[in-house]
Amino acid sequence: MTSWTRSVTPATSGSAPASHEFYRGFLQMMLENQTYTGFSKVIIFGGLAVGLGLLFVALTGFAAAGGIVMKTAFMFAGSLSSNPLLLLLEILIVWAWRSAGWLGVDRVLLP
Repeated sequence: MTSWTRSVTPATSGSAPASHEFYRGFLQMMLENQTYTGFSKVIIFGGLAVGLGLLFVALTGFAAAGGIVMKTAFMFAGSLSSNPLLLLLEILIVWAWRSAGWLGVDRVLLP
């Protein structure tokens, strides 16, 4: 919950709040309605699905697109770290989706 509250508080030295007002309002609404616990389970499931999809080369394009959505949401919330680099790599994976289908489970799933 601390990262959620830190994302909606005004900027101080050392904190990185959500820089877009619409996303800050979305996070504030989730905090007020206490739906952040269920949403954090969605984040965990989404991260696992993206990671396993990319690891096993299964539905690679969809996994990378899900990763793009998650990384964009993390950057809206003010968490930068390695997210811009990973976002760029996931965009490249989506572009190379058809050639990625020659390896892994995608060879069977997407004939």
